[in-house]
Formats: sequence, structure tokens, C-alpha cells
Amino acid sequence: MVAALDAFVAQTCGQQPVALVVQGYVLSQYALLWAQQNERKVARLLILNTPLSTNSKLRPELAAYKTPLAFMRPKTFDGMMFNATGSAYVMEGRVAEAYARPYADPAASAAVASVMEKCDYGKLLKKVNEGFMTWKKPSVLMFGGSDPFLSVASAFEFLEDKRTNMKIISAAAKLGHCPQEDFAEALHETMLPWLAGTTDEWTSGKTMKMTKYGGVESSVMSAVTADERRRQKELDEARKAGLAPAEKDEDGKEINPHIPQYMTSAPWYLNKDKPTLQHQRNWNKKEGEDDPSLRWYDRGAKVFQATKWRKGSCENCGSMTHVTKDCLERPRNKGAKYTNKNIAADDKIEELKITGFDAKRDRWNGYDPKEYSKIIDRHEQLESIRKELKQKELAQELYHGKGGEAAAAVASAADDDDAKIREEEDAGFSEVKKRVRTVAGGSTGSVRNLRIREDTAKYLLNLDVNSAHYDPKTRSMREDPTPDKPLDKKTYAGDNFVRKSGDYHAWQELQIHAMTAFEKGADVNIMANPSLVEKMYQQFKAKKDSLAAATKQDVLQKYGNAAEKPPEELALLTGTEKYVEYDRMGRVVRGQENRARSRYEEDVYLNNHTSVFGSWWHDGSWGYACCHQTLKNSYCTGRAGERAAVEVAAQMVANMEAKAKEADELLQKRREESKLNGHKPHVDVWGSETAEVELDATKVKEAVQRLEKAEREAVDDEGKRKYNPADSANAAVTPEEMEAWRMKRSRADDPMQMLQKGGASNGYDLL
Repeated sequence: MVAALDAFVAQTCGQQPVALVVQGYVLSQYALLWAQQNERKVARLLILNTPLSTNSKLRPELAAYKTPLAFMRPKTFDGMMFNATGSAYVMEGRVAEAYARPYADPAASAAVASVMEKCDYGKLLKKVNEGFMTWKKPSVLMFGGSDPFLSVASAFEFLEDKRTNMKIISAAAKLGHCPQEDFAEALHETMLPWLAGTTDEWTSGKTMKMTKYGGVESSVMSAVTADERRRQKELDEARKAGLAPAEKDEDGKEINPHIPQYMTSAPWYLNKDKPTLQHQRNWNKKEGEDDPSLRWYDRGAKVFQATKWRKGSCENCGSMTHVTKDCLERPRNKGAKYTNKNIAADDKIEELKITGFDAKRDRWNGYDPKEYSKIIDRHEQLESIRKELKQKELAQELYHGKGGEAAAAVASAADDDDAKIREEEDAGFSEVKKRVRTVAGGSTGSVRNLRIREDTAKYLLNLDVNSAHYDPKTRSMREDPTPDKPLDKKTYAGDNFVRKSGDYHAWQELQIHAMTAFEKGADVNIMANPSLVEKMYQQFKAKKDSLAAATKQDVLQKYGNAAEKPPEELALLTGTEKYVEYDRMGRVVRGQENRARSRYEEDVYLNNHTSVFGSWWHDGSWGYACCHQTLKNSYCTGRAGERAAVEVAAQMVANMEAKAKEADELLQKRREESKLNGHKPHVDVWGSETAEVELDATKVKEAVQRLEKAEREAVDDEGKRKYNPADSANAAVTPEEMEAWRMKRSRADDPMQMLQKGGASNGYDLL
């Protein structure tokens, strides 16, 4: 097959290099083998939806020729269905007939059967894979994303272990198994110049998308090399491990790295070139509209407070938002309709439209978490009462002489019941059997997957929403939830803490040394030759240690070692013949004591001072005892400065007293010149804290009668109160009239009032 293709190229193109385009099964693999054997004859290579990975399988139509039973093999090859099933669009009848016409001859079907019978497809793919390990010609792999037989992942798998200059193109347009036939408008503008050799780079031109109006421009094709694919894969793994920040969508929201790609990738017709979750959200939601599932009734809210009863409102409380039979207030003796007092405010009426499935069935919607504090307080009170009862029981045990051992046993048993769990209960938390990779469902091992009740859950160590991320699926928290907490007080430092133990730090230092050496010009690569890098790092550490030791020795020889123990000859020189005699209390009786001085300067007097700063304290300030100056950089003034400071303080006190005296004189002068002098208010009429006033009993009785008459005249025949304008002629009120008003006024808190009127006592017990 390869020899026949070589003869065909030599007959048609001669020795001129050709641009080779391959697509499909079997024949394309033989064409790639020819390109490997005749690399100088190939100028450029374009691979369109061709199986390259060794794990690729034959199409069902071709796999039928490999069945071991001869009578089950196809008799004829259906070219129409072979091309139609791989297309991403509906194929026209005339086009399908054109594809089927070459296979109408029985010889064509026989040729297909003969080729498939002799072809070992697995070995063919293996040869292709091995031949492209060091391919140097300009090459591009283009795969349509809507191919029902091949996926783009197979192309990335093929390039995973290759060191070539091949680029892979993932087109945004909807392309099937035959991209050049499915949607030619999306490819030719970029593909033809590259095949013609006018440009060496695959320029990202405009692409198309198919609509009911024909082909229209869409997003741009992206060329991804194998190295870029590897870096993207490493970045995804780092995001899942919590070592790299999560990717953000168009709205700035973080995307969970554990979400599959088929969910983050938007459909091709949305023209989204970045991962986003916008297509997973509700598109009918208007901008600025709140989530109705998060709204609830505003409990206790009031909208209007009336001052008198309104028609149609509740006759009991006066609120307009409900009627009398629905009123929740205590029934009044006389409703607000008749008293116009204590009118209740109108409630806020809301109509919530909750349309979501979860929101309709959320039984905690509208619940106030603050209500749970009452339950906590109640449990704390019960706990305190329980402890008191335990203490009383313990005291009774001690009082009746049952001994300290019995009492201690009671106390320890009470604590064990609250803080411990039984051994058989704890056994369920120690290990969990997991069924992994077994056909019959057997257990392959046991892991600690749950926590015991005494342990604090790792997601409760820091309740900040911006703290370490917790993955509930794997129950892992890789970062440190409390990075600011001291290490000796931590009970958990994140799952990555375990990864950074053992030889991790040595490995990290080796990596840093290799990168630093490469930046400085050394030809080392830890991935290509790790043994060489390890040996170089050991030599570097040995030279560094020897250099540090030599430097340390030079410094010690030059400056000496203060930590070294002095020789005995030097210790003998510290003695002195100076005689000092002490009494029993440790005081010096004779001689002068040699006091050890500190490492800091002592008895250094600056600016002519005879004492140090801080030897004097006055009114919250430190200063010098020699001159009573409170400024550290001041010059000493001696006793004259001390006297001046005292005089200044005395003068300040005198000035303050004079100013206060002047303010008092000014206030007294204003009072004498005031027009209110000699004014005496009518406290005998309106006040209640004055001396007793002698009242005329006859005038008081007459005033009571006039007041009762005025009240009777104020009500008409229908029992309604008339209009009562203020009478300016009777503006002056006498003490007798004031006393009559006090006698007649209503006292709601007087229990004897209803009894005097002949009514009930309203529940009071009268003695």
C-alpha cells in the first residue's frame, strides 16, 4: 500500500515536495507511514479527524470486516451511509449519491474487503505512533468536536509523549468526521494559505457557524500545542488540590475546579471561548431582580399609625389590615371604635411569588437563626441545674459517710456519661470498609473516613467564608484554616501539612537549586538527568559548608568568642585586695562596695543635669530631680527652675480662679438686669408640690356642679359629644375649679372607681 502511494506521488508530482492532507481510517494511516518514510517529499502535513492513538477502534462499518465468521462479513460497501453517519449536518440527496457512485461497481466493494482482511489495524497504529516521535515538518492536527467516532482527547493522547512541532486545532464551528466536507466555509480561509506555503504559522482567522440563514461568522479557532496542553492539565490539578486560585467566569465568580468540563464548556452556538456557568443559570431572570426564594415576610413591620378610628378598620384595636373577628389583641372593655384611644398600627401586607421547586418546599424559609439562642439558653440552664443536683448528691454521699472513693466514682461516672462514648460505639468510627475496584463488590481495605464525636470538624475551625476551602466530597481541607494561630496551639494545620513532611523540604531545596543553576547558565535539567543534579547539589552543599566554616573561623580569630569559657589564669585576676565589711542585714559597714555595672550606659548626665531623666515623677510625667524639668532634651536650670515651675503652677491656678469669679459676677449681673425679677408663677393653681392652700368648700361644691353641667351639655341627644370651643372669658382658673377638676377626672388605675359607680371590681379583692 505504501509503495503504491509512493508511485502515485512520483507520477503526479515528481520530486517536488507536496502538502499532504489525510482524513479517516486505514488509508490515512498508510499515508502517514509513507510520510514517515519520505519525509523530504512532504512540505506540510494536515491531519483531519484521523485516529492516531493506539487505543483507537475501527468504525462499526469497517470492524464488521474483521469478524471471524466469513458469512457475517458485509457483501457490499455502502458509501452513502458511511459518509452520512459521520457528518454533523443533514446531507443532501445529490451529495449522498455522489459519495455512493464510486462504490456502485462490485470491484470496489471487493477491494475494500480485501484491504480490511489483510490490515492489522493495531500494528498499523503502533507503527504510526512510533514514527512520529521526532517529526520535524510543519504539521497541524484539526479535529471536529462533533465527530461521533473520534474525540479531541485522542489527539492529545497521541501528542502526550511526542517531542514534535505539531499543533492541534480545536475549531469553534460545529464539525463532524469530515470537517472539509461538513463546513468548508469555516476552514478554507485559514487552511488554504497554510497549505500553499504563504505563511508558516497557522493564523487564527475568523470561523463560521451554521444557522438557518447559512454560514455566519463566529468565534476564533484556537491552536493548542502539546506543551500548552500539559501546562493546562497541571494547572487544573493544582486547582483541584487547592494550590492555585480557582478560575473565574465572566461575572467574576469562582468556578469549582471539580465541576466537569462538559458543564463548564458552553455550547458552540453561544460563542463563549472561556469556561463559564452562565449557560447553566436562569436566563429569564431580569437584571437587579432579587432571588424570590431568599425573600420572606417582614414580620412585625408597621406601615401607618392612625390617631383615630377609621371606617372599615378593626373595632377592637383600630388597625385597618384586619377585621374584628381576626384581631389578635385582647378584647377591650370598650373598643377603639368608641374610645379613639390606643389605635393599633397597620400591619405590612406582602404577597410573595415563590415559583422555585426548592423554595416552595423549604420548611426553613423565613426562620430567624436568633431564635435558636433561646434553645441554647434553655439547655445551659438545664445543664447548670443538673450539675447542681450532682453536687448535692455528692455532698449527701460524703455526709452519710460512704467514703471519698464512692463519691469520686459517682463524679467520674457523671463526667464519663457526658463526654465519652462506649467502646462498641467508638468501634464504628475507627475504620470504614470501602468497596473499591472489585467485581464482586468485596472490600479492598479499611480507611479512617469518619471522625469521633470528641473531634471538632475541620470545617468548623474557621467560620470565615474566605478561609481554607473544604471539599465535602473527599472530606479534605488542603490549606491551613487558622494560619494566624501559633503552631503549638494548633490541632489541625491542613492536609498539605502532611505532604510537606519527611523528605519534602530536601526535594524542594533540590528543585530550587536546579532552577537557580539553570538561570545562571548551567546546563542542568532535573527532569532529564536527575542523578547529575543530585550530585551537583551535594558538591554545592559541601563547598558551602566549608566556606561558612572558614568564614566563621576568621571572624573568631579576629574578634574572639564571647561564649567561650575564659581560662583559669584570667579568672584569678578578677580578685581584689579591697576590703569591704557587711553587717547581718547585708549593709556595708566598712569600705566601699563594687557594684556590677550593666551593659548599658549609666550615670550619664546630659545638658548640665546632675540627675538622670526619670528620677522625678509629678502629675503623670517623668522628669529630672535636679530641676523638675519634664522635657528630656531641656537644659538644667537648677533650683531656680524648680522655683519657677512652682510659681507657674500657682499662677495658672490663680488665673483659673479669677476667670471663674469673673464668670460668676457676669451671671449675677444678668440675673439682676433680667425682666423676670419679681415674677411669681401661679403654682398655687397648677402646681402640686406647693404648700397647702385653704379652699372654700362652698366654692368647690359650686365648681363641681358647674363642671357636671358642662359635661351634660357637651353631649347631644344621640350620645355624641358636641363641639366645645375654648372660652377666652373663662381662661383664668381658680383654685376651687382646679380642685373640682381633680375630683372629677377619670383614674383608670383606681380600683375603687368602678365600685363607686356601682360596677364590678374588675378582679380586685376589696378588703
